[in-house]
Amino acid sequence: MLGQYEEALAHYNVAEYKFPSNGLIFYNRGLTKASLGGLSNASKKDSDENFELARKDFVNAMDKLSSPNEMYRNRFNLGITLRRLGRLDESIDELRKACDL
Repeated sequence: MLGQYEEALAHYNVAEYKFPSNGLIFYNRGLTKASLGGLSNASKKDSDENFELARKDFVNAMDKLSSPNEMYRNRFNLGITLRRLGRLDESIDELRKACDL
């Protein structure tokens, strides 16, 4: 079933507790929160809150990821999330860093 974001977040929260050094948990939870932020029925406030939570997860994942592909995807999604938060200079910086990987 697609679109079960809240259930997915609950699973990621348990996984974070059990495996706090696994960057993919933070990355995937960030993607889930970013998806919630982009829902058409989300209020501006809810959308911004979810994008900010996604940003924090992408930042937390940064030093926990090991492969260049994982780091690229994380930086790319961080850049997109920053753009959605209106933080354009930071967004451009992260997207450039992703391209440099």
